[in-house]
Amino acid sequence: MKDPRLRGCAFLIVFVLFAALCGWITFFLMPGTGTGVALPVIEVPGETVSYGGFFGMNLTNTIIGTLVTNLLLIIIVGVLWRVSRGWTRDVPGRWQGSFEVFITTFRNFCDGIGGEKLRKTRSLWYLVVTIFFFLLVANYMKLLPGVETVGKMHCAYAGQSGFAMTRGANTPFGNSYRLWVDEPLNAGASQSAQMEEWCNDYFKRGYVPEDGFAVETAAEINRANEVFGALIGQLPDTEDHDELSAEYAALVEEAVAADEAGEVSVVARRAEIVEGTTYDDAVNYVRYVEHRVEHAQALAALTPQIEALETALEADEITSEEADAINSELSDLRDAFNVANTQIRYPFATLIFDEDQLSTSARPYIFHITPFVRGPATDLSFTIGLAILAIVVVQIYGVRALGPGYFEKFINLSAVGNAGKRPLGLIDFIVGLIEIISEIGKIVSLAFRLFGNLFAGGVALMAVTFIFAMLMPGVIYGLELIIGAVQALVFAVLTLVFSVQAMESHHGDHDDHPHHDEHEAHAELPTVEVEK
Repeated sequence: MKDPRLRGCAFLIVFVLFAALCGWITFFLMPGTGTGVALPVIEVPGETVSYGGFFGMNLTNTIIGTLVTNLLLIIIVGVLWRVSRGWTRDVPGRWQGSFEVFITTFRNFCDGIGGEKLRKTRSLWYLVVTIFFFLLVANYMKLLPGVETVGKMHCAYAGQSGFAMTRGANTPFGNSYRLWVDEPLNAGASQSAQMEEWCNDYFKRGYVPEDGFAVETAAEINRANEVFGALIGQLPDTEDHDELSAEYAALVEEAVAADEAGEVSVVARRAEIVEGTTYDDAVNYVRYVEHRVEHAQALAALTPQIEALETALEADEITSEEADAINSELSDLRDAFNVANTQIRYPFATLIFDEDQLSTSARPYIFHITPFVRGPATDLSFTIGLAILAIVVVQIYGVRALGPGYFEKFINLSAVGNAGKRPLGLIDFIVGLIEIISEIGKIVSLAFRLFGNLFAGGVALMAVTFIFAMLMPGVIYGLELIIGAVQALVFAVLTLVFSVQAMESHHGDHDDHPHHDEHEAHAELPTVEVEK
């Protein structure tokens, strides 16, 4: 197309169609299959994956991220060592050549900053390049699929938001689960302490079958309640959590066998009460049966009312005002029906499902995923620790270069000693105290700069993915590629700058003695006599 207007129109049409496709996928297709984007819980500290699982300490996902970063670095070094044959190949291959160009460029850049100090202090170069590559790999690792998205499914903690859960794909490690999100832009439901307890009853204690109870009549559920109510009366009188005896397990089996109904699934499912069941387990299970009885009775009362209103709505002589009133009442009754129906299948469920949602086998409790791996730099404790390590090493380089006199940078005893001759020299003492604050400020600056950029990038990626599941997150990924490299470079270079500054004498006019050297230079000049 030679006409720019036609070409622009074509581009606009393609863009609109592509945006419409992305919108349809994000707002209709994915929620329709329960795979809508879930808004993750945003936590500043690392989230605990295993309590006491790391040498007695809590194992967090940022610790795992740090270990994975180290593993990736070892693999990268091993691959480069192999392709370069131990750096002995005369003609570098593609990978070796690319890395050598990269590391040479980085070294020349650092030489321009560190100068002679860097060239003479080999360990400083190793420190700077190690920090740079570690942070580069750590920052890029958080962009890999599965990082900060795949983790341990558990009931959401009180005060957090979460979603329903459903079974995912079978894996060699067992069954997997995923969050069930069937509405676009759904930020989840808030969890309370009571809701968390009910969720744990389902998820951990197994009071509720994995796929929920069958929807039984109130009479059937009540029959089960009578059976277990009688058993509770025969429980041993104990206040502790001792395991129930084998005799009691046999008593349960006899009660189930004696049950005339015989097919009451609640009783049949609870026939698994065997030795090892606690007193509290048995009592709590009766509480669940009573809860189901209550809602089964409500369901039995609601069903004929809903049917009667649906029949009245189909009448020919009904007016529009009457239809509106019936529809309003019918909507309330259906909501109550969904509550009862959900509570029968999943007692004390914290979410309410309709028939279609219940058919998906999604569990209507509030769950959350704690990722197994999270970017180390998104944890403030990691960045503070790395910053402290860097500044401590800076002090070591300062002492190595200047000896004990380095500490006069902070506590200027000479200025105090010469106060009688140079009273204004006390200003140097005050400046030294300010330098102590400056060193602490360097820790804060390094830590918060790295943490702020990486954490904000992760939050931005979550937010944009939550709103636009397609296309737009790619822009954030591009920005994160730049930010990840820049922040690794900034942290490494600032460590280099601080180290070089620490190795410079803070009294250059005294240590280097420029005036004294100038006097000696003049003294060494030959005397020339000029005839008059």
